[in-house]
Amino acid sequence: MKALFLPLLLFFGVLIPLRSQNPADAAPRSIVQFKEPRPAPGERTVLLSCPYAEPQILDPSVLDELRRSTLIRIDLLYTRFRRSEDFDQYALNTQRWKNLEKLLPGLFDNKLIYLQNTEQTGAEDLETAETYFHGFCVYYRIPSDPKTRAEEIKKVAEYVGTDDSLKSESKRVRNLTTYDSDPLEHYDVAPRFGNNECDLARYLNLGIKYPKEAIEKKVRGVSEVSYVVNRAGGIQDFKIKRALGHGCEEAIKDALEHMPVWEPAVYKGRKVNVYQELRVHFSLGLPLKPDEMPGCGEINIRGVALNLDEWQLHEKHKIVSKTLNNQQNLQHAALAFDVTGSMGPYIADMLTYIKTNSKKIDFYAFFNDGDRKADFDKEIGNTLGIYTYYGNTYDSIETTAFKALQAGYGGDLPENDLEALLAAQTACPDCSKLIWIADNYAVPRDLALAEKITKPVLLILCGADYRINPRLLTLAKRLNAQVAVSGGFIPRFPDLKNGDLFKVRGETFLWNGTSFEAVPNPPAGQ
Repeated sequence: MKALFLPLLLFFGVLIPLRSQNPADAAPRSIVQFKEPRPAPGERTVLLSCPYAEPQILDPSVLDELRRSTLIRIDLLYTRFRRSEDFDQYALNTQRWKNLEKLLPGLFDNKLIYLQNTEQTGAEDLETAETYFHGFCVYYRIPSDPKTRAEEIKKVAEYVGTDDSLKSESKRVRNLTTYDSDPLEHYDVAPRFGNNECDLARYLNLGIKYPKEAIEKKVRGVSEVSYVVNRAGGIQDFKIKRALGHGCEEAIKDALEHMPVWEPAVYKGRKVNVYQELRVHFSLGLPLKPDEMPGCGEINIRGVALNLDEWQLHEKHKIVSKTLNNQQNLQHAALAFDVTGSMGPYIADMLTYIKTNSKKIDFYAFFNDGDRKADFDKEIGNTLGIYTYYGNTYDSIETTAFKALQAGYGGDLPENDLEALLAAQTACPDCSKLIWIADNYAVPRDLALAEKITKPVLLILCGADYRINPRLLTLAKRLNAQVAVSGGFIPRFPDLKNGDLFKVRGETFLWNGTSFEAVPNPPAGQ
């Protein structure tokens, strides 16, 4: 009884009357105080500096780093020390937030970004206050692409201590055998990657990462390589024609060898191996904006890549193991796990839990949203990219999870959660419960499948550390699912009428009769 009582205290939901909100209140008024605040553990951050007691943002160009990322939290940091008692800190904060919104249009409309004022209390004089950081600390999640996915897989494998062969993303097609014919320099139909030349350029511009050593040594210039697209659509026989060194050629080779299959060349009606050449420009500078991306035939790698800091498993990442450990009589369950980008720490936590609790779950469905299928080819109920295993042998569970990790990394934001849940329900009719482990910052593309889910569902929301996704709350209500977030369980939803507000974990949601909408909380003072 005690174990149940604490989560209810932490997440007690209440209905409150609707209050209209002035758009001017969109910027946060609530304040938290720290003597010397630090970024939250395990989060990637970008700093936007403001002068002491001034509203302007000094170097907004660093926001270019975030153009492909998911923003999760923004703190405005300033000092409590005032040069005069009548100084209007609230007015200054409001103007700073307005300036940021101009740089990030729609900032206040995105209810998944947690906004907060952070007052630093350690400075007691002007000289000290001016040494503190003033401005915004932006927390973000790194996007998924072939290279970041490979790094994520390595980190998961290292954490769970798996075999070295699983520590890097497997190549899509192995080199062909030695008795294959020599590559040709002429052909009737050229090899093709994707649908056109733009797809190859887009893939390589995202997939080739500027080597850290090359950035540190300010290496720039053109690298020229050749390779063979073999008759199976794979890459082999990589050769360097013009080298920059310092890891640049290795970065090109890594991106080529881990790319999806090509449509091979055709000569006299048969598929053949053919030579291809590639010029890659390495140029130091900030990542390009979307409207600055090079043409379809040009590969231009910019020098300030997103920071691939080593993540560690912090307490907030252990939500899967903590939730499952709190489930009494957990037996014969089926698990559906989102293994798309940024879920690495939660996958590592789950595998660590399964090592000693494998007999509690009978069926596993790891899903990656389509095995790199093009977004426009994804069909509801047929997205695929679901890797399943029925049984309790840990090595087989781990192997299945890594197959799903290696075969894809997500693509667009919507994912095939319900397709995976339905696959688990169908394949394991004797399973007593469905455990759905989801990314709080994604949404299912296949909501139409919800009515087919008939078994009890436990939804574990990963990444809901600051904001809860209202669309996932809506789906949880439709499924009558039990919902776990960091810190405890959300109580099952009461009967709500159109216009009712539901408050949980300090957040307020409006029920409009069919779905939840996040609404601003009443101002908490200046």
